[in-house]
Order: sequence, then C-alpha cells, then structure tokens
Amino acid sequence: MAKLLVINEKKQGGMSGRCTLMAFEPGVIDGYLKKGRNLDEAVGLALHHGKCRQSIKVDNLVVNNGLELVASLLIGDSSPLSYHAIGTGTTAPAATDSQLTTEVSRRAITYMITSGNTVILQTYFLSALCTYNLKEGGIYGGDATATANSGTLFSHYLLSFDNSAGLSDLIFLYEVEMQP
Repeated sequence: MAKLLVINEKKQGGMSGRCTLMAFEPGVIDGYLKKGRNLDEAVGLALHHGKCRQSIKVDNLVVNNGLELVASLLIGDSSPLSYHAIGTGTTAPAATDSQLTTEVSRRAITYMITSGNTVILQTYFLSALCTYNLKEGGIYGGDATATANSGTLFSHYLLSFDNSAGLSDLIFLYEVEMQP
C-alpha cells in the first residue's frame, strides 16, 4: 500500500478587497461618457479637473460563497462578477453572508480590467439611482441579474455616505487582489 507523504501542509494565499466610493457633481461623468470616453477615462478626467466631492475607501470581506464562485469560475462552471449592489443595512459583514442586509439598488459593472494579480471593477450610479443613506455594498456574480438579491454574493462591505438628497453621481471602484 502506498503511503502519502505530506510535507509542510500550510495554507497560503487568499483574496483581499477594497472599495472606493467617489462622489461627483451630477452630470460630470455622463458628460465625458457622451463624448465617447469609457468610464475609466471619464473618472480620470473628472478627478483631474477636481470634480470629485468626496472619496471614501473601505476594506471588504470576500465571503464563503464568493470563494466558491471563484473556484467555479476556474473550471468555467459559473458566470463572472457582474453587478455592484448598494444598501442601507448596518450589520457587520460575515463570511457566511449570502446577500446584503438591505439591498436598495444595483447596477451592472460598467468597466472591468486586470492589473497583475488585481481585478479592478468600476460601477456608475447616476444620482437618481442612489438616493439613499448608503451603509453597505457588495459584488455579485454567478446568475446575478438586475433583480435585488439575485446571484452569488462575492463580497460585502460597510461604508457611510448619505446621498439621500441625490446630490451626487457615484462611482464605485472595486479592487480584489489575489495573494500568493
């Protein structure tokens, strides 16, 4: 009978994510998009011209279902990350989360790129689509649609930004880094 020799069975690697919310004067990003710029270029120009009112950066939790989604993606058995959802819930993210606490809006991810071992996603919310006192957000994939709580939750984070008066268009820049 063959023996299995295990040498230094030590888990390494993982994923860490962060999300940056950028609040812009309404119409600024849309104006650049209408001139043929992609979202990344529009954001860059708006930042360069000082049109960002506020920027908030938060870390997030890649949840258990998110890790399973990545495993399925590696063998072509799932759809990629496709929606960014926002909500008003304040419950701390947990590894076992399968949806946001209180999802209020979601948008299809507008721009995706990889840079080395980092995936970068940007999502654009017009002010009229995010008139809430935002407290949480998350990224969805799998069979996610425009319907709230659909799909597989990949990550969950808390933040605090009051846009209930609809005074800002919002860009969410989401980054997830694969670590060795």
